[in-house]
Amino acid sequence: MSETVIFSGKNIPDVYRGAYPVEFGRAKGSYLYDRLGRPYPDFLSGCGSLNYGHNCEPIRESLMEYILSDGVAMRMDMHSVAKTGFLTALRDAILVPRQLDFHVQFTGPTGANAVEAAIKLARKFTGRTNVIAFTNGFHGRSLGAMGLTGNSSHRASSKPLLTQVTHLPYCDYFGPTVDTAGQIEKLLLDSSSGIDAPAAFVFETVQGEGGANVCSPIWAQRMQRLAHEIGALTIVDDIQAGCGRTGNFFSFEDLGIVPDIVIMAKSISGFGLPMSIAFIRPQYDIWNPGEHNGTFRGNNHAFITAAAALKRYWSNDRFAKEVKEKATLARGVVETVAEQYGLSAKGKGLLLGLDFSNTQDCAAVKEACFQDGLIIETCGPKDEVLKILPPLRISRSEFDDGLQIVRSALNKVHSSSRRLATGGNCSMNSRDTIHSWSTSGRLPVATVIVGYGHAGRDLHEQCIQKLWASRPGSLSTTVDILAVDLSSDRRNLAEKDGHRATDVLPPVNLQHPTVCHICIPPKDRAAAVRAVLDRGYRSILVEKPAALSEHEYHQLLSLEEQFGARILVVSNWPCSALTACIRAFLRSKELGDAISAVLVQTKSRIARSQKNVDEHIAEVELPHQLALALHLLGDGHVEECRIADMILPNGSRIASMGSARVVLRHSGNVHSTVFSSLAHPVRQRSISIEMSTGVTIEGWFPASADDNISSLQLRKGSELLFATSMFDDPLTRSIELAYNHFHPELGPSDESLVRAMSLPAHKKIASVIEFAMTRKSVEQIGSFEYLDSNVSNGRPHASAIL
Repeated sequence: MSETVIFSGKNIPDVYRGAYPVEFGRAKGSYLYDRLGRPYPDFLSGCGSLNYGHNCEPIRESLMEYILSDGVAMRMDMHSVAKTGFLTALRDAILVPRQLDFHVQFTGPTGANAVEAAIKLARKFTGRTNVIAFTNGFHGRSLGAMGLTGNSSHRASSKPLLTQVTHLPYCDYFGPTVDTAGQIEKLLLDSSSGIDAPAAFVFETVQGEGGANVCSPIWAQRMQRLAHEIGALTIVDDIQAGCGRTGNFFSFEDLGIVPDIVIMAKSISGFGLPMSIAFIRPQYDIWNPGEHNGTFRGNNHAFITAAAALKRYWSNDRFAKEVKEKATLARGVVETVAEQYGLSAKGKGLLLGLDFSNTQDCAAVKEACFQDGLIIETCGPKDEVLKILPPLRISRSEFDDGLQIVRSALNKVHSSSRRLATGGNCSMNSRDTIHSWSTSGRLPVATVIVGYGHAGRDLHEQCIQKLWASRPGSLSTTVDILAVDLSSDRRNLAEKDGHRATDVLPPVNLQHPTVCHICIPPKDRAAAVRAVLDRGYRSILVEKPAALSEHEYHQLLSLEEQFGARILVVSNWPCSALTACIRAFLRSKELGDAISAVLVQTKSRIARSQKNVDEHIAEVELPHQLALALHLLGDGHVEECRIADMILPNGSRIASMGSARVVLRHSGNVHSTVFSSLAHPVRQRSISIEMSTGVTIEGWFPASADDNISSLQLRKGSELLFATSMFDDPLTRSIELAYNHFHPELGPSDESLVRAMSLPAHKKIASVIEFAMTRKSVEQIGSFEYLDSNVSNGRPHASAIL
């Protein structure tokens, strides 16, 4: 049977299959891969079942070891080593540290099993039948669970459902000004309200399917207090919001309540295996043996993976802190996107949502996201909320990559009627568009940075704006520097938005009122740069010239000479070892003042190339870089190039670009210059550069953004600034470029730019800027922006104009 027939079969239930008509064959971390190997960032995470990501290695290894040792797989309700191991890990990692006294019941393979068990137990204990559920709540697909679910679309096909359920308004159901807790108290304390005394209150602290709605601590406390006052139990459904999704293992930990029953499923197994449990306060555990049993309550494989997850990630508070930090950053980015497009940001932790208030736009954005390779779902009573549910172990760069796809989808959907401030005319060419922006001879912003950058926006708001506010007037002077983006990604975006390849997209303010973002399609590069020069600009930063041909490069040199301008082409892939070496060579004293400061670009999105990584580097990137290096050397030559510790003969393929050794020799110098770099994200990445002057500068780079970060050391008398407060720190690098290229008269500094071994990132940035402010002849920063974190290996890129 063909794939077409499979995916169009009307007899197959159209749930997720209909939404994602693609056949996945592999999964790792935050990505799914289809049969052709195309990666899909996963913002669905198995609908919350894969909090630790796909095929989390420590968990997978525990499972494989158990299976290969012929561990018991199916044991029903009998005791087993796997079950004991899970209960021990649960006690030691979760219950004891939180001083929680719960009995643990294995209710079955799904969350709905746990819901049914909790309802049965509450009714048995109280002798009552009525259950209080809430608007927009979702609790599963069994008859009892659907009876508690608020959305009628989930219940319509399965009536009659569980009877004796009363639905009451959830927190802020009528808006933040309406006290729903007070209304509920009035109804349930009034014997004439017509509502029978309930056995239990069942609610989610974050309504995942209901629209990423969050209850306040006060509301949750009042519900529990009211329940106990009238003799009912509180049951918190933590199936989707639990297991760290909100930052804590239990979502109620910061609400000031301890429920009588907590039900969990989805990520409790740690590996996406079927498993659900109920935590029951001892005084309510009145089950008789076998009263609520089931064949598959004893999934030993799930016990193994669940225990491994608890031991690995919850034996201390490190993982919870990391999740909370990521959640804070993610919330800031999501709020920025919401503000830009007239949406509402919702949710808590890493269960976030963008509320469109209408189904059509939300569905269109979801579809556009999938077309660009992002797995994401909708939620809410009318599917009007785009739900962002990434794995908890997702990196900042992976999250930014996914959000970038969301931004692109929003641009597509809103291209005809954007909800954000735009200017210019898309039908105009580059020259006319740039001329139309201002009649005063200056662009109406301090600096124009091209692209849809968003990384670090929260740090920008927390730190940079505060710093600017302390220096009134620092933004009043327009800095005469313009940044132009030549990225092929912008071309793709322009074409998908329906613009011609020669159009200039309108300037869009995506981050800060003083920063304008524009798109210059690649086919109009020379005209765009010339138009900028025509406006009187003489210092231009050309960013991301991934598709810059040798002819276009010569055009830039010609324009530079014709207008007497300084055109600086900068690389935005800081992970390229060869780029780092060549850049360092060009920055050396012998050649630094003799050439146009063109830094070699390595394309940041090899994954989108038609070639594989090896072919792309060997056949496209490396020859391009070496050709530029030779051009810049003039009468020099590349004596030796070793990539990944292997000599690279012409035309051969290479294994990786993890390290490089480049010897560039210039006939005008008596000394050769040798650079060595180890650039891929290994533990304790290091760079040591030996210059012809005999000065050695060493820097340590973190294996990931979560590691402690070493400070920058600039040796006295050296000509090179290399090693930073972040991985090849873009801010430090931008300040370097600004000083060395635009302000050569300032000369090198013998001070440390950053001394912040363990400071948070925003404090490091503050330190850098504070230092920059103190430099002689520099009184203000005209613009600072973090840009385009979605570069290869997820390393952020920034521009800082002094």
